[in-house]
Parts: sequence; structure tokens; C-alpha cells
Amino acid sequence: MTYQTTAPADGSVISVISYGKPHEGRRLPVALNMSGGARARSRIDPGRVVVSTFLDRTGEEVAGGLDLRPHEGCIVDLG
Repeated sequence: MTYQTTAPADGSVISVISYGKPHEGRRLPVALNMSGGARARSRIDPGRVVVSTFLDRTGEEVAGGLDLRPHEGCIVDLG
């Protein structure tokens, strides 16, 4: 399992946590925005959104990063 945090450029508290663990031969990282503000570009390899906590991004293509809304979490299928 791997973990990653993303520190905002303004030096404020880290608010995005990404982690992943292989599951049945698939890579499914999870990105969580723990803040009340939008956080751009959680670093995730290209893939497709499996599910978002807002339930409106299923199938959305991810290409090198994922923009997260306030308090949003996403699971991404990297294949």
C-alpha cells in the first residue's frame, strides 16, 4: 500500500490524501480532499473514475491528475 499527501502551494495544512493498494490485479487508488476548498491536481496516473462521493463522475477520464471538489473522494481504476 502506498500513501501520498499533497501540500497546497500557499503553505497551508495538507488537505489531500491519496493511497492505493492492488486489488485482484487492478490498481485502484483513492484520493480524498479533506478540506472545504477545491484542491487541484491530486497526482494520479491516467485511468477512469470508478466512483466519487458526489456520484457524478463515474467513467470520467483521468489524465495525470484529478481535480477534487471540497470534501470529495474518488476511486480511480488504473487498469
